[in-house]
Amino acid sequence: MDYKAILKAQLNNSIEFQPKKTGVDQVFLPIFHEDGDMYDVFIEKTDNAEKPFRICDYGLTLMHLSYQFDVDTAKKNDVFESIVTRNLGQIDDGNIYIDTTSDNLYQSLMQYYQIISKVSNMSILKNETIKSLFYDYLFDYIDSSLGKYNPTPHFSPIQDYSTDCKFDIPEKKPIFLFGVKDSLKARDAISCCMMFRNEKIPFESLIIYEDIDSPSLQKIDRRRLTNIADKQFSSLDDFEEQAHSYFESKCG
Repeated sequence: MDYKAILKAQLNNSIEFQPKKTGVDQVFLPIFHEDGDMYDVFIEKTDNAEKPFRICDYGLTLMHLSYQFDVDTAKKNDVFESIVTRNLGQIDDGNIYIDTTSDNLYQSLMQYYQIISKVSNMSILKNETIKSLFYDYLFDYIDSSLGKYNPTPHFSPIQDYSTDCKFDIPEKKPIFLFGVKDSLKARDAISCCMMFRNEKIPFESLIIYEDIDSPSLQKIDRRRLTNIADKQFSSLDDFEEQAHSYFESKCG
């Protein structure tokens, strides 16, 4: 009995196969992405005598995920790789796979579907993931788009007080940027700005909110920060849209 017949018996004939090329079959199980597309799963025979079967997706899960959520930063890639490896999978240039034996093919196939489900859920958890990556996005944007303004990350003009990034503007005050995702960070930015001013340190403060209306940012902290800040952007998207015009106005 070949492996397809064995899997059909184990799965009560709920599984189907379609040959794609020599030694490769596409697997059809009624397990779907949120948009209704079926998971892309293939079984290919290998030359590995110990593990002659490879369950894989040829990179199609990442492609499907990219319609809603790109794995386009080092942090997100770490999350992706962690999901796969924690669930006993491997990755080769975006191709998620498990190598297995004929005896363990059913268990490995079920394990593989769990991996694909968890990777696909990165898009369902998009808002939570972006929230945790706010500073990664902020610094990625600074590194890729604002280099000509001489950014210095985590600049500390006095001990124990630092800004997320300093920008040097020729013949003008430096700009101290603070990324603010919640009340704790807002209070830290307020404290730093007050201390810098008390110490007569020349600067202009630039506040970038993750979301100015976030429930994790109390109104009183937002008001206090608004009263002390020189410039604010209500979200990272707003900052990215207007950053160059803002810096150009400071350089003029």
